[in-house]
Amino acid sequence: MPGNGIKTSRSLLVFTSTFPRWKGDKLPADFVFRLAREMTRHYSTFVLAPHDSTAAESEEMDSVAVRRFPYFWPRRLQKLADGKGILANIRGSLLAWLQVPFFLFREALAFARVVRENNIGIVNSHWLVPQGVIAAFFKKRYGFVHAITVHAADVFLLNRLPFGKRVARYIVENADLIIPVSKHNHDLLRGMAGRDFKSLILPMGVDVEFFGGSGATKPKAELSVDPSKRTILFVGKLTEKKGVVYLIRAMKELLTKLPDVQLAIVGDGYLRPELEKESLELGNAVKFVGQKSRDEVRDYLQVAEALVVPSIIDRHGETEGVPLVILEAMAAGRPIVATDVGGNSQMVFHGENGYIVREKDPSGIAESLLSLLSEGRASGMGRKSLEIIKDLDWKIVGERYKTAIEQSCRQPRPSHKP
Repeated sequence: MPGNGIKTSRSLLVFTSTFPRWKGDKLPADFVFRLAREMTRHYSTFVLAPHDSTAAESEEMDSVAVRRFPYFWPRRLQKLADGKGILANIRGSLLAWLQVPFFLFREALAFARVVRENNIGIVNSHWLVPQGVIAAFFKKRYGFVHAITVHAADVFLLNRLPFGKRVARYIVENADLIIPVSKHNHDLLRGMAGRDFKSLILPMGVDVEFFGGSGATKPKAELSVDPSKRTILFVGKLTEKKGVVYLIRAMKELLTKLPDVQLAIVGDGYLRPELEKESLELGNAVKFVGQKSRDEVRDYLQVAEALVVPSIIDRHGETEGVPLVILEAMAAGRPIVATDVGGNSQMVFHGENGYIVREKDPSGIAESLLSLLSEGRASGMGRKSLEIIKDLDWKIVGERYKTAIEQSCRQPRPSHKP
């Protein structure tokens, strides 16, 4: 071992509560899988994730050894980690809430077993809680390098908890590297922890070649959109923080000036019935096309004029980190209209590759779309998106993770400055 007591094993454990239940799973975002797969270029890579009754407990996905821990019996009643989001499930189901202590206990046991049995030298925890806390607890015992990726919901949850600041400090003090996906998340965690930490602000990556490739895609008619109209696209879960209701209201304004425009909403969620009701007066100008696979999302991006990300800060104080669909749209050469929350403005530069507007501002969204579509700016902004996104191809992101992790093994950690 080196002088700081850290292992030098080339085995990496990606520790997460969100992961595809099978390859091609449409429901949960697959960015953790994409990162894990990229890290197989550098390490023997394992993933530890919660089990789902429809998934295998152990399998290999593109050279990634996946282990899933069951946390409740009978397993068909496991409700927390079904791809819809743990926090959303807790809020919507008493059974899910009751499963939390079982989940934490079983996750901790599974983590210790996987680290011990596979001589894990590096742990990349995704989300501060619970993964960051559990890995922090075992760090001194097993001596692994601990890198934590901070997405969004985790840091907002800690900020609301009564002892959140203490937990944040404990996690930071037991991490060798913090990787927030946005500066907003970095600054919020820094304020809670009350100290400096070694960090790398880095969004998740994107397969630039896949989303920007010239391969055949489906025509509009096969995508349930009108081939004669220009298409505005939204992709994401239909939850409060996504702000879709404000996009629908923006469409009401936009259609008075550009009647040949339609909105395709890709995704599903508990707000879908309410949003469908909101859009009734717009008739066929708004299409709810449901949850789609990664390949299908690419098809929609290829036929869209622009992507809109109307995120808000919801009633729980939550908002986005850097939505993966922004990166995918940029790789497809599309301009983006996004609200000024979370890490959106980290990737969307106002007037360059899209527009940044205030949250909950339908008129601002409508005006930005009008400028894009009626003034011929979409193609130029799309080219700018392509220029910007090249540095976030998964190969580059994987290299940056590797470099930062290995540097953290050699460099002294920052002093505990208040």
